[in-house]
Amino acid sequence: TRAADAKKLIIRKNEVPSGDAKNIIYQGEPAVLINRPEKGFIALSRTCTHLGCLVAFNKSRQELICPCHAGTYDLEGSVVSGPPPKPLTVIPLRIEGDTIIIG
Repeated sequence: TRAADAKKLIIRKNEVPSGDAKNIIYQGEPAVLINRPEKGFIALSRTCTHLGCLVAFNKSRQELICPCHAGTYDLEGSVVSGPPPKPLTVIPLRIEGDTIIIG
């Protein structure tokens, strides 16, 4: 159905090299698509579970870091350190050929 397709976001795999990430907007919310070395793609909300600041992907550390209170998340969205009370929301995705379909 067209309505269901409107809720999906399609990105080409080659837009996000291994070890890198791309900030996206999914259903009006800031999110990030990460290509994890050896593990493949994951899409996560960028809204910190502490106070709602936007986390940023740190390429050299391969972590997501919140600029407000130094909350740190791993590339699964799990809390590594700092004040966040729970993990980042994982957004479902699937791979079809050379494209990633989010949602």
